[in-house]
Amino acid sequence: MTSRFLVVLALALVGCSERRIPDFHGVRLGMTPREVRDRFDVHGDFAVAPAAANDDVTMRFSPIAAPAAQQVTVAEQVTVTSAQFEFHMGVLVAVRADVTAPDAASSGDATVATRAEVLHRERKDGGAHIDWLSRECPTHTAEANRLARAAGK
Repeated sequence: MTSRFLVVLALALVGCSERRIPDFHGVRLGMTPREVRDRFDVHGDFAVAPAAANDDVTMRFSPIAAPAAQQVTVAEQVTVTSAQFEFHMGVLVAVRADVTAPDAASSGDATVATRAEVLHRERKDGGAHIDWLSRECPTHTAEANRLARAAGK
């Protein structure tokens, strides 16, 4: 009986060990626009693109740097140079952002894929472009699956 328990426990741990993609500055896929604005931890302005004739809405973010006269610690430096949050039926399904090298999101595997999400990093001079996409959104599933397949995931 003990060996059966250990096998079941091992299977449960393997099944639960799927990699989790870390938050992007306090934001996770599945949030509402209000949650994104409230929880995004970079100071700046949000602008919503005019609504199209479908269920997709895009919210763009522009960072605001501290005044030049003000001393800024390394932790307070603006590392997100631009971000775009894409919503389908009011739910965040994609984050596209440009970050500088000191940003935590710029480091890691080029592609991380789970059953529900794909995070793709394209390294650029001094940072990276991030595409974090839901595989469950009809608007983004083809792109997410293409990025995962290209990385062999």
